[in-house]
Amino acid sequence: MFKKYILIFLIFLLAQCGKDKNPFMLFPGNNNDGNQTSSSTTTSDNTNNNTSSTSNNNTNTINDQCGTLNYDTQTVVDVNVRVQVLDIDGPVVGATVVLRLPNNAVSNLFQVGTNENGIAQGIAQISTSVDSLLLEVKVGSNVIYSANINNRCDLGQYLVRIDRNVVVNDDVNNQNPIDSDGDGTPDVNDAYPDDPTRATKIVFPLSGAGVIAFEDLYPVPGDADFNDVVLQIYNEEDLNTQGQVVRIRGRYRFLARGAGYNHVVLIKLPGSGTIIQKVYDGNNSRVSQINTHVDSLDKVPLFLKDSLFFANPVYTSSSIYRTQTLCSHNAMSGSSYVPCYSSEIEIIFDQPQPKTKQTSAPYDLYIYVLNTNKEIHFPGLYLRNDGSDVYLDNDGFPWALLIPTKWNWPLERKYITTGYPCFDEWYVSRGTNFTDWYLRVDSTSQRNLYPYFSDINYSETIGCR
Repeated sequence: MFKKYILIFLIFLLAQCGKDKNPFMLFPGNNNDGNQTSSSTTTSDNTNNNTSSTSNNNTNTINDQCGTLNYDTQTVVDVNVRVQVLDIDGPVVGATVVLRLPNNAVSNLFQVGTNENGIAQGIAQISTSVDSLLLEVKVGSNVIYSANINNRCDLGQYLVRIDRNVVVNDDVNNQNPIDSDGDGTPDVNDAYPDDPTRATKIVFPLSGAGVIAFEDLYPVPGDADFNDVVLQIYNEEDLNTQGQVVRIRGRYRFLARGAGYNHVVLIKLPGSGTIIQKVYDGNNSRVSQINTHVDSLDKVPLFLKDSLFFANPVYTSSSIYRTQTLCSHNAMSGSSYVPCYSSEIEIIFDQPQPKTKQTSAPYDLYIYVLNTNKEIHFPGLYLRNDGSDVYLDNDGFPWALLIPTKWNWPLERKYITTGYPCFDEWYVSRGTNFTDWYLRVDSTSQRNLYPYFSDINYSETIGCR
């Protein structure tokens, strides 16, 4: 008789499982949590601990990870994102997973649609100065899940992975939002609703303007005033629904050339594609226009005179504008600013590029010094056989800097810490301390900077002396 009751009970359980189509609802203990949430199309997690954990909602598992970064003087971190979305019928196809700043609903840091397994994954580029992020899952315009996530963990650690399973106790697959181009991203979340090859536009930096600065005496330390080549940069990426890069755009304006050497400026990208480029002089008059297809994007000058360069892609090519033509000095105290050349470029890849195959914006942007025949790249991209970084000296000092906002460069022969007193603390700590060193300026140190940008909100307290 006892065996009979057990058999009846098992049949009842199996029937319920088939009815609900959701094993999490039948066996909530599988999620290592105690309470079953009520049925709802919207769930929310507030995550303060980014290590492996489980949220209060027993259907939503959280396995985010923090880590200590390899110091490479970059002010941004590539965060791996993987989110699986399930409802009572199983995987949710075509949901949109978004990562953005909590106070910025316009510019997304990450947006990928879920595949046939309900999974959205890719890479988000996050500034080390960002404190918190907002993760959202949308079906059409309906936000079915949201979570606040800390970007900073313990001292010296940052968010490096977002890994979550989101289970909604409702059927959201039957909402069928409008998708005009049929790319799997609903129009309401699609930056290009009539283009099936593109769904998302990502901008870097979110501030709208970043600055790149080079020292050109590599491998000699030089005077460390970081004004030899100074560029203002802005990048956009077009991604498809799967989060692959299909196009990139960039605007590059020369700001200063406080150097006696001559250089060319290039980027290195994977794959092949079409290059569309316009170059303007200091009066904003167009001086060249290029539209050409190339079989390799391994060496793309940012200031081209003509497309003949690609027939013989050497740094000494007469088809490239050199920095002595592109910009005046613009680093001497009391000197009037002389406008420099600028460039607009769009690259359309022949094949979509996974984010894992290419460096995040501003990509592998580098200078070639014609006088020394040396390339100078950002740290973090090229390592020696012993694991040391090719473009950091023995003390961890760089030859290239990326600042994700407006930045006034040091005057000629002014060591960078005379303008930015926290810089040494930052690089000596291997990027752990004073990640906002580029904003810590007082009235004394400001006198050692070239006053190009007048609207920078400097920190009132230096705090590193």
